[in-house]
Amino acid sequence: LARYSFTGLFLCSACMFFAFVIGISCFVPAAAPPPWTSSGAPLSIRRALTQPDMLLCFIVMALVFSAHALNMLNLPLYLTHELHASTREFGITYGIGPIVELPLMLWFGRCATRAGRYKLMKLGIADTALYFAFIFLATKPWHVFCAQVLSGVSFAILTNVAITFFQDLRPGQAGLATSVYSTALNFGNLLGYLAFGFVLDLGGPRGVPAAGVLLCIAGFIVFLRVHRHTSMVD
Repeated sequence: LARYSFTGLFLCSACMFFAFVIGISCFVPAAAPPPWTSSGAPLSIRRALTQPDMLLCFIVMALVFSAHALNMLNLPLYLTHELHASTREFGITYGIGPIVELPLMLWFGRCATRAGRYKLMKLGIADTALYFAFIFLATKPWHVFCAQVLSGVSFAILTNVAITFFQDLRPGQAGLATSVYSTALNFGNLLGYLAFGFVLDLGGPRGVPAAGVLLCIAGFIVFLRVHRHTSMVD
């Protein structure tokens, strides 16, 4: 962005999507879905959401990802208007999260088989609330740099361990569980996008991370009720 402006940024994005399509065409085999092997008829997403454990987890993920969506839209305004960050500092902010996230996804994937996915999910939600609290309290761009490590932890857990957590809720119905998770993620993003203007008008750029903290706390409280509605043992 600093060197090639928005034209170069969007051209680079287009090239990455084009490379992604080529990779799928060349290396992902086309195969028919496996035959249905689970006992009983498959459930629809609507039916699945009538069951307490799936509904509670859906609500939790929707709340947390709505907070992330708010932050994604707000962070550029926050950095430039509140912290007066430069373009270079803006780029550093968005680069730290993925660098931290990728190795942590592998590490948390291994930890999930030992520490238990329920405990890791609680860690991920609490970490997300802490991340937004750090953003809210930041007074310098480098404060946000440090907070992005927490963002990497959040995404490493909530976009990795969370999928297998949902699948554990419905053994033998991995497709259904993954669909519920993806729907919760998309619904949370949509909720955050729709609410952004209202939250921004109400509290300004610094009020948005405060709203993220409240959403994550609400999600954590709801998640504590999940174990009451499932026989899953860590």
